[in-house]
Amino acid sequence: SRPIPPDEATRLLHEAVLIRSDLEREPLDAAAHRIAALLSHPTSATDRKLRLHLLCVQGDLEFQRDLDAAEASWNEALEIAAAIGAGDWESRAKGELGTIAFLKGELRESLTLVGQAFLAAGASGDVAAQIRYQTALGEGFAEFGRPNDAIRLFNKALVLARNTPGAYFPFTAHVGKARLLALDGDGKEGHRLLETSMCRSSLPRAQVVIFSNCRPKKSSQANGMACNSGPARLAFKSCRLPVDGLKN
Repeated sequence: SRPIPPDEATRLLHEAVLIRSDLEREPLDAAAHRIAALLSHPTSATDRKLRLHLLCVQGDLEFQRDLDAAEASWNEALEIAAAIGAGDWESRAKGELGTIAFLKGELRESLTLVGQAFLAAGASGDVAAQIRYQTALGEGFAEFGRPNDAIRLFNKALVLARNTPGAYFPFTAHVGKARLLALDGDGKEGHRLLETSMCRSSLPRAQVVIFSNCRPKKSSQANGMACNSGPARLAFKSCRLPVDGLKN
């Protein structure tokens, strides 16, 4: 059995870390109930640094089940981080809010917030955050109809991950680039990237399907992925995938 941390704040933080580490195995509703209980503890109301950490775990969790709840968690985290001078956490919260804004279709706000977070990550040398935010910016440019700029950012994220020992596998950058290549008619290269992504990803629930002429092709390949030659359109069967760096 794990030793019990000595004081209440450390015990609560320890429990939150365990919840965070079990996110891919524990039902989300159960994990959400556990982290909410920690946030309702009296110590969490008086220890702002502890509350900040708990809110970040809650924000990660809620991102997979309720974007509005995730946004509320990260907004409170941003307020606390700004109040106590935790610059790294303030940048992280802005980046997460930018990602949520992107998923809600608020593209301009998303690019502003994620761009700020990316610059802060570069200044602090946070490679994982740089990969994450380059990918998010790439997705934003893709939505704005600038695929060349998007692919350039995806490539930077992929190169940075490849050249950094111990860096996580950038699943979202791979899939984002594959989607743009397929849309541009390079279905073969897009399929190769998808195969790499699905084989190396630790996200067993992720499902990606390629459609051609609005007719999905069935396949027995991993995770329901199908492909055909020629121009193709990619679509997610599960539209809210966990975000790189936090879930991998």
